[in-house]
Amino acid sequence: PLALDVNEGGAGAVEITLSRPAEQPITVTYTTTAQTATAYTDFTPLHYPTVTFAPGTTTRTVIVESIDDEAVEGNETFAVEALYTT
Repeated sequence: PLALDVNEGGAGAVEITLSRPAEQPITVTYTTTAQTATAYTDFTPLHYPTVTFAPGTTTRTVIVESIDDEAVEGNETFAVEALYTT
């Protein structure tokens, strides 16, 4: 799994990668899922946004914002999951 180190109140960049270059435009719908982090307390969840890959591309970057809750706590995790393509 991808590990991303982001300070609270910062933003993290996550790459979504295709296994081979797109031959035509491909749109990927994705979401964030809480693991040990809490949505709306530790990070701003993303519900079903999309990224489109132009022909010939394999990678797109999405940004996830963390929230500074000012609590002293250990590392927390969430996932970015691709749901489906069109």
